[in-house]
Amino acid sequence: MTTGIYKITCKETGHCYIGQSKNIEKRWKAHQKKCFPPQSFDYEILVTCPIADLNELEVLMIKTFDSHHNGFNKTIGGTSIKTTHLNAKTLAKISASLTGRTLTDEHKANVSAAVKNAPKFQCPYCFKVMGVSNLKRWHEDNCKFKTMEKN
Repeated sequence: MTTGIYKITCKETGHCYIGQSKNIEKRWKAHQKKCFPPQSFDYEILVTCPIADLNELEVLMIKTFDSHHNGFNKTIGGTSIKTTHLNAKTLAKISASLTGRTLTDEHKANVSAAVKNAPKFQCPYCFKVMGVSNLKRWHEDNCKFKTMEKN
């Protein structure tokens, strides 16, 4: 079990993804099943480090390899959920502050209208229609049908 920062590089384009994990080998297996098949990507460990240093080093490596603007990273990094869990005391405070809170009918109607009127976009590869956040995350350049178009 290796804790640290890793890099996954596309053999064809040279674009890369920088990630962090408490167990890099297990994380790689998950990536291979989802979106980075080993026949098309090279996997390497950039640095091993304690868990406390993961966020800082991930940000540094994403910046060094410019994988946020010219790669597969969707963020600048450093936001691992695994290392930023809220403790029980904080969760209790949040829960207490929201308990008994009621939303006005006007507020509910405004939220409903905003969701219904949100612009929809179509992926140019699979033609699914969705909101902009899903389009950017799962479609356009990341769409699994994009690779089929090349063949």
